Amino acid sequence: MSDEKKSPSMSVIVPMYNSEKYIRQCLVSVLSQKLQDYEALVIDDCSTDGSIAEVEKLMPMFDGRLQLIRREKNSGGAAIPRNEALKVARGKYIVFLDSDDMLIPEALTILFNESEEADADVLHLEKFFLFNDDGTGRFDPKEMKIATNEDRKRFVKEPTIETDDLSERLRLHCKKRFYWSPCIKTFRRDLLIDNGIEFPDIPYYEDLIFCFKVLCCSKKYVRAPYVVNIIRARAESMSRIGGGDSGIFTKWLKVFIDGINAMDNFMSGQEFFQRNPKWRHKELGFFVDRCFETIGKLFRDHDEAEIYSAIRQRLALEPRDTSAAVAYLISTKK
Repeated sequence: MSDEKKSPSMSVIVPMYNSEKYIRQCLVSVLSQKLQDYEALVIDDCSTDGSIAEVEKLMPMFDGRLQLIRREKNSGGAAIPRNEALKVARGKYIVFLDSDDMLIPEALTILFNESEEADADVLHLEKFFLFNDDGTGRFDPKEMKIATNEDRKRFVKEPTIETDDLSERLRLHCKKRFYWSPCIKTFRRDLLIDNGIEFPDIPYYEDLIFCFKVLCCSKKYVRAPYVVNIIRARAESMSRIGGGDSGIFTKWLKVFIDGINAMDNFMSGQEFFQRNPKWRHKELGFFVDRCFETIGKLFRDHDEAEIYSAIRQRLALEPRDTSAAVAYLISTKK
């Protein structure tokens, strides 16, 4: 029997770090799938709580379909764990699932069948179930509500193929039509492998860059009306982007600087952007604006002198370096 025949229909990739309260619910939702032809890959990013023990308790129930990958060094985000899982994933389609989120029992059936039916490179869902977590790890389905992060008024009523005109896709992207969470999308694995698409090593907005690459490289990008993801809104997940910790500057400056470089490096290798530099600049501007939406909120908790000092240190600027003007500009952007 060939390796192709042995490969599962779906690979569910779950990065995990200190998710002891949630990982069992997450994996039980995978275990409960009506479509059983899948593999689940949990990548532990050096958890210090009981997350690994919770996964190991469940492994016998998966009949060999659950693999636990343990990293030796914490990466500080979901990007590297996801990339490592992509290297070993064997499914025809890839689904990303955060360790505190869940899937409805019909999720993989719907995602696989619709991806096959449309011959989709990407199946993009517009909506999801949202559940507000109170910090205890409890889950009550009756408290779920349907939510969206799409910046648009109309939603599709049936699977719809997006235009293959990249200029039009990019125009819509800059209008926030394509929300960039990878967890509400299904990806053809060959699309990612053939185009070398992976997450950049930055702590935040790595998903925006990943999904931007996918948008540019996919031939059949399909939008669908199904609601299959249960997203848990956690207060601590939001607080990690700001607060009083000045060390957060280092992370966000890495996002800002390395993110721009990752976007630009990708576009520099694409013929379309070589021929259309205006779109290259528009997309870089779109990324910068997204960064400042968050950075601006963070900066409100700190004065300009502290921000300026942190930015100069991150950019390794000399006192008389004319580029210090950049640090000053950013520090007063708020």
